[in-house]
Formats: sequence, C-alpha cells, structure tokens
Amino acid sequence: MGNCSRRSFLKGGALVGGAAALSMLAGCAADPKPAGDSVESPSTQADAAAAQGGPWSWSVPPEPIADDSIAEVVDTDVLIIGAGCAGAGAAMYAGLNGIDAVVLQKSDKPRTNGVFLGMWNSPIDAENEITCDIPATMQMFSETYSNGRVNLKLFKRLLERTGEAADYLVKNIGPIGGSDPKVMEVGGHLCYWWDNGQGWDYRYDGWRAVIDREVELAEQNGVKVFYSTPAIMLTQGDDKTVTGAIGQREDGSYVKVNAAKGVLLATGDITDDQEMLRCYAPVMEGVPSMHGTPCNTGDGHKMGLWVGGRMDLAQHAIMMHYDPSSLSPITPPYSAAPWLHVNIYGERFMNENIDYQSSASSVAMQPQHTAFQIIDSNYAVNVNEYKNGFRSGTPEKFEAAVKAGSILKADTIEDLADQMRVDKDTLVATVARYNELVDKGVDEDFGMASEYFVLSPIKQAPFYAIERIPSVLATCGGLRCTDELKVLDNDDNVIPGLWVAGNVQGSMFGYDYPVTGFQGLSLGRALTGGILAVKSMVGTFDEAI
Repeated sequence: MGNCSRRSFLKGGALVGGAAALSMLAGCAADPKPAGDSVESPSTQADAAAAQGGPWSWSVPPEPIADDSIAEVVDTDVLIIGAGCAGAGAAMYAGLNGIDAVVLQKSDKPRTNGVFLGMWNSPIDAENEITCDIPATMQMFSETYSNGRVNLKLFKRLLERTGEAADYLVKNIGPIGGSDPKVMEVGGHLCYWWDNGQGWDYRYDGWRAVIDREVELAEQNGVKVFYSTPAIMLTQGDDKTVTGAIGQREDGSYVKVNAAKGVLLATGDITDDQEMLRCYAPVMEGVPSMHGTPCNTGDGHKMGLWVGGRMDLAQHAIMMHYDPSSLSPITPPYSAAPWLHVNIYGERFMNENIDYQSSASSVAMQPQHTAFQIIDSNYAVNVNEYKNGFRSGTPEKFEAAVKAGSILKADTIEDLADQMRVDKDTLVATVARYNELVDKGVDEDFGMASEYFVLSPIKQAPFYAIERIPSVLATCGGLRCTDELKVLDNDDNVIPGLWVAGNVQGSMFGYDYPVTGFQGLSLGRALTGGILAVKSMVGTFDEAI
C-alpha cells in the first residue's frame, strides 16, 4: 500500500451539487427513520432509480447474454459467487460434504481482509471461563448498535452458530504457518486469530492464509473454482427462480453455470466503487482504502438488485480504521486515544472519549478526512486509564514512530504547528483553551467525562502531533434476507434460488459496525452465513455443521 498524506491526497470523486445532486440522491436517500422487521414501503433505491430514469450506473440491468455467445456451460448443484470469507467457507463445507459445487471468483486467487473470527456459543467457552448469554447479547445489539434495522431472527441464527462454524473450521484446516489459532477474550466472547506463525504484526497475513487453506480443501474435494472469472449477471427461469449465473473470463468469453439447488452471493462489499459509496455510504467517499487490490465493487449487490432484490437503505454500516495507517510504513500506536484532536485548521472539533469506530467517522467528516492528536511528554503516564476502546501501544513503539517521522515532535506549540502546516495562532489558542478546561476539571466545550478529560494536559515539552486519516476497510450492508439467508424482494417475498452471505448480506447492522463489544462479528457471521446458506440449499440447515 502506497503512502498517502493530506498534502498529496485528493478526493476520489467530487460531490455533485445543485439540481443534479438532488436528482441523484433521490434514488438513494438516507432512511428517514429506523427500519424494523415489519414490511416497509417498497420505495427502495432500485425503485426510486427506475422511477427517475436511472440516476446510477447500475439502475438499468445489463442486456442478457445470448446463448450462442456462451463458450462453456457447466451444470452443478451449488454455485458460490466469490471466494472471500463467506465464499471460501461455503466452498470448503460443500467440498468436505460431497456437495457438487462451483465457484466463480473475480480475482486470480482468494481475496479477504480481516483478523478476528468472533464466536459465541463456542465449544471452548467453558475451558476459557466464558458464559455466552445470547438473549443478553441480542438485547445489547438491538438497543445500541442496530438502529432498528436488524432482523433479529437472522441475527440469533448466525450468532448462536458462530462457535459451531469456527470449531468446524479449525478442525478441518489444521495449523496455519505451523501454529494453531490464538484465542482471545473480548467483550464477553471469544475470538480466534492467526499469525501465520510469525507474530501479531502478521495477523492480516494469517487470516488470508486461512482463506487460502479453505479454498485448497474445497478444490481437493471436488469443488471447481473458475479464477479471474467474475460473475456479471444472474440467470432466471420463467418463474423468476434464480438458476445460475454467467461469468466472464479474462479473454472475454462467457461461461454459464447452471445451479440446480441454488446460488450464493458472497461477493464482498462496495468500498472500491466510489459511486456506490456515494449512494450507500457517502461518508466513505474519497477516504483512502486499506485494500491492496481493489475488488469490492458491489458486484453481488448489483446482481441482486437486477433480479428484484431489496437493498438495505442508506447508510450502510461502515468500517473505517486508523490501523494500519495509510500515511507511513509505521503506524503510530494509541490511535483513538482520547487526547486532544484538532483538524487541519488547528481547531478542536470533537469529544475525543468515544469508541474507535466513532472516532474514525468523526475524523472522516473533517476537511481532507484528517485530524491530529496532540500530546506532551507525559503521554504514557495515564494512557492506560482510558476505556474508550483505543488501540494500545508502548513507549517503545511510540518512540520508533517518532524516529521514523510518523509522529511530529517539537519543543514549542508554535514549532509543532509549523510542522503540522496548520495556523500557528489557532493551534496555540486551541491548546491554551484545552489546558484551561483541564485545569477547571470540566470540558465545557465538548463535554468529555471529567475523569478522562483531566488526564492529559498539554504543558510539558516536548510536544507531539500524530496525524490520523481513517482508512476504508468495509461496509456491512446489502441485500435483505430471511433467517436462512434467502434473498428478499421489495415485497419481502423470497427470491427462489438466491442466498447471500458476508458483506453483501443485509438485514443486520445499523449505521456503524460495532467494533466495541462485537469484535470479530464480521468474519464470524460471514463464515457462518456461507456455511448455513449451503446447508439451506441442500435441506440440512437445522442439522449440526
């Protein structure tokens, strides 16, 4: 991933203004009120787009591919579109259980992002002294994170079987990089994570190795994977049942896959398509991406809409992280620590004592999606007293980042302002006001809880500034579905033959992904959903994985 700074970074897409903006947004307006499990008005984005002549590039379905243009026809029972977290797990399960399956994969190899595989109701809960309370977890998710948009039957089904799916995974893939997964307790549940035998700094490589192993097992057990063959449209029978899909190879030729039992969309999210972000998650538009290869372009979302699927209303749940940083090879520690935050004008703009995801969202709303943490030489004295879910660190990592130039250091606030390229007088005034309120013991400007606000005055040189730009990791919103992951149409009727899992699956999250309290839920529900979708297709949904 290349370096990016606020000096060189330009927004990927300009916002549309005036009447044009109104026309475009009408097809993708934010939900005016939280949507529950009851049937809503069918005025979804797809309907509104069609009514207005199609303001989005996906508003009009592509022309069908003629049969005489098909170079190859493949018949199977289960078609899996995508080989990321959900698709790889589904393919592995199909292969190990003798289910005839085909995978259409957009890239030349499996693709994934992530670290923690969250699990509730795990077989190893007891030995780790964990008691999983599913009803209490559902209550917390409903009232705190879902914004009224969750299908609780679906949420319960996925949550209570994440432990079962994770256990199935670990037993079948064996050691990764010569080592078993690490187990971590977070927020009252367990997570697995893999380091590929190389330690914490290789955690992303570890999860990628897990996905590679799943697909390897699938292929060893008879699953056919078409690489570099993105699905471009679904096929339907006269009764609108989804019967398969058409993929396009690198040479431009087409392969048609007929699936007798069902099609699973496991195509990831929309974060590499700026137009889709403008529609469904505009706060992310133009924010740097953590994806080494841009492949999450909402392909499954679009194909689902084209066959009448119903999309979660905007805004889709967002996942933006500070770590790893897009600014330099060394990510400074303590991201989201609730120290003084200022924008590129040197002005404080937030209550810093908020959770990690909310902090990243707040910074993303600032000019150039940029903020600086400001702290003095006593930064390490009270840092472990904060409870807002910031990323931890050590003084050694802090000093390494200073040495690498990832953290700015100065003997005066004026010099620090010069290095930051912010207005000197404004920054000096901001720091003075901050210290004044710290001395009072009350944050009169932004209301931070006093017990945390008073921990970090900025008085003792040297002074430090840490530039932070959140990076896009994923969106978690998509096609609405039943508790068996069957895709719904605009009247809440099942579209026969079509299932969904992973980040293309909707009916679950509110406006922010719940980083705090639900770590690993994204990967956990994707793995579990992919497996359960296949089980639903073959009639074994309620049987043990």
